[in-house]
Amino acid sequence: MNLKKYIAELKRRNVFKAAFAYLIMAWLVIQVSAIVLSGFGAPAYVFKIIVYVICIGFPFWLIFAWVYEITPEGLKKTDDVDQKTSITPHTKRRLNKVIIASLLIVIIFLLFNQSWISSLKNTKFSMANKNAEKSIVVLPFLNISNNGNQEFLADGITEAINLELAKSDSLRVISRTSSMTYKGKSKLIPEIAKELKVDYLLEGSVLFDADSIRVMVQLIEPFPKEKHIWSNSYNEKFENTIQLVENVSSEIASEINKVVLPNKLKPQNYKVDSKAYDLYLRGRYLMNQETFKSVNSSIEYLNKSIKLDSGYAPAYATLAEAYISLNRFNTDYSKKQINANKGREAVSKALSLDNSLGSAYITRGKIIGKCDWNWDEMKIMAEKGLKLNPNNSIGHLLLSDYYLIKHKYNKAIDEALFAEKLDPLNPIIGSLVAECYYINNDYEKSIKQYEKVIEFFPDYGFA
Repeated sequence: MNLKKYIAELKRRNVFKAAFAYLIMAWLVIQVSAIVLSGFGAPAYVFKIIVYVICIGFPFWLIFAWVYEITPEGLKKTDDVDQKTSITPHTKRRLNKVIIASLLIVIIFLLFNQSWISSLKNTKFSMANKNAEKSIVVLPFLNISNNGNQEFLADGITEAINLELAKSDSLRVISRTSSMTYKGKSKLIPEIAKELKVDYLLEGSVLFDADSIRVMVQLIEPFPKEKHIWSNSYNEKFENTIQLVENVSSEIASEINKVVLPNKLKPQNYKVDSKAYDLYLRGRYLMNQETFKSVNSSIEYLNKSIKLDSGYAPAYATLAEAYISLNRFNTDYSKKQINANKGREAVSKALSLDNSLGSAYITRGKIIGKCDWNWDEMKIMAEKGLKLNPNNSIGHLLLSDYYLIKHKYNKAIDEALFAEKLDPLNPIIGSLVAECYYINNDYEKSIKQYEKVIEFFPDYGFA
């Protein structure tokens, strides 16, 4: 059979049409699989398997189209069918319809591709983070200065770096509450890594001089053998503390660029008065002490910071957190409402200055949920916040609360468990996981969870 006759026979047997139809459908399957699997945080190998199967199937499909013909009596070998009775023209028309329909689907897909991706990201934005392959804890930085009054600044720098890294959706970052439990403790690096289930640890020290600050940091990989994979030191004047924090965060991201690409972290490059920033760090330090006296003092420092520089959004966001935190110590409903209103005002100001501040959306969601009982709006705010800061354990707890209220207990448990994964040494979160199990009538798991909390925190009365 010469080439022309061979090509004519390929056309008669509709092999070209079959190949074209297969390729269009294969493209559609690959595109949809990429979006769906990515949205649900599926492992990369699942997508590779789908592509391999499609590629391997193509030659078999071509052989099938050449060897067999579909007849009214069923599947027959093409060589056994008389060309006079062959229905290949009818099959050709069918394939044409399939190709046209497939092309229409492709066009619709291309038109709506962006909205589909956006929709999947909005509903499953945190799945990539939940399936992040790498994780890190920022250990409390040591204050190696003679001046113990600068402890707040060492803690402030630790937390600021932690918050910057937590913006990544491809890295699980342990929350401050858990990481700060190691402050002042002499524990081996592998032990900490095992307890927190992390791949990297960042440790550092801070040295204060008359008018400058020096920060030394090192990134450690604990397994299989403890290895210091990167270190650096930074010297800045006090007025450039915020720039120092951004530089450290950016370089850490560069060092672990297999997980967090350098452009994943986008520092805000805030311009803030150095004295105002100092007051802000003091305010955050005191708020994190979580006592009635410390939270009140925190509010004073934050208001002083805002008075000096009214354009620094994180100060307003922290002020809102402090007002809501203050309600934990209040039983007077009217005072609670006053604090809630002040929190609303502060968080609105924060978002008007910087609408990319994930923690501010989560704080707003907390106010809307806990004070206004508007659960749907609370969920919207939590999701917005987590899209910007997927490692915020409070945001995941808000979603857990939402699903509990909507009687979607499995989803509530999933969110609470992930919050615990981000903040494993927080007895409040651990107990909330147990409570979710209890509400879902899973008493055995609830009891085991409470026992786990009591093992780590024997004096935690709630558990």
